[in-house]
Amino acid sequence: MALKCILKSVVVKKNKVHQVLAEKEALSCAAHPCIVRLYGTFSDAQHLYFAMELAIGGEIFALIEELEMIPEPAVKYYAGAVMLALGHLHHAGFIYRDLKPENLLLDVRGYLKVCDLGLAMRTEHSMTVVGTPQYLAPEVLRAEGATKAADWWALGVLVFEMLNGELPFNSADGSDRSLFAAIKRGACTWPKEPRRTPNSKAPVGPHTPPSACVRDFVAALLRPSLPIANYKGSALPSANHGSANRLPTEPIRLGSSPEDAADVKAHIWFHGFDFDGLLSGAMPPPFVPKLTGSDDDANFGPIDWRGEPIVHDPGYDTNKWDAVWMDW
Repeated sequence: MALKCILKSVVVKKNKVHQVLAEKEALSCAAHPCIVRLYGTFSDAQHLYFAMELAIGGEIFALIEELEMIPEPAVKYYAGAVMLALGHLHHAGFIYRDLKPENLLLDVRGYLKVCDLGLAMRTEHSMTVVGTPQYLAPEVLRAEGATKAADWWALGVLVFEMLNGELPFNSADGSDRSLFAAIKRGACTWPKEPRRTPNSKAPVGPHTPPSACVRDFVAALLRPSLPIANYKGSALPSANHGSANRLPTEPIRLGSSPEDAADVKAHIWFHGFDFDGLLSGAMPPPFVPKLTGSDDDANFGPIDWRGEPIVHDPGYDTNKWDAVWMDW
């Protein structure tokens, strides 16, 4: 079991009370084989605790760094697991809003677990801009808000990154402004040559380029067009937001219809894929973490210890929040 410990004082100081409560709500509704399980929560005078499933095999981010390019069959396995997890959260009424390789863990057997639901929100439409810049959907950057379709855009970015070892949208000068302009333009180019470094641990041999099916899958997820029903009130796209070319007659983003995850699951890339086997654990994971035991934490870096809280600082006064933690 893993224990996530959060200082009440830091939650109050950084105005994260709502976010922590939202994370608990989302985890409580997220019982699913592809999402880190919440066993329970408790607290003491200074801390909040999440008792959670232990996923000690490391992050997908680390796997990308090690292999540089994950083979397509493995990418399909991980994308299928993420798709099922997102579909479950969406069915429960949540937008995840923070999909990225760092939030995808492997357990001791190699099964994928989505973690960190701190930005998940129970809503159909959110105007709050949150998440990791490289994975933000263009409609979010245009201040049109996020719907569940923004999670499917992020899945497209993730699949591209796992296959190529690099992101589909990059900043020309290292600034967020340049990055956001590239995302809003929406055009990404597949690398002609695989990314290799002298210390690469990728399998030796000729590189197999991504199939036409997975390229179509990524392209369908990275479509800027959304159904008009995805917008509400002032969030309706306009020519002023650069949306005049996103007419209903254009193909809409995969997953953005009311069918949500069912549309993604039905894409030809997943034809014949054993989703039941993935859910039951009958389908073996593509990579099994190298561990010396069930408590081997070598796949994670050193813990960033921030010291004890400043208990008597007025800015860290948690007494006024006691009622909030009462049911923790």
